[in-house]
Amino acid sequence: MSGNQVIKAFSKEGYYVYGQKGSHIHLRHPEKRPLTIPNHN
Repeated sequence: MSGNQVIKAFSKEGYYVYGQKGSHIHLRHPEKRPLTIPNHN
């Protein structure tokens, strides 16, 4: 599963992208803990 597929799946659960540092994408949710997803090719 690619990083973009993981981000898409979490977006359906209410997470949204709030930043990126290099190839790591940060996701937030209004009620849950933030996540960092590596997006390496």
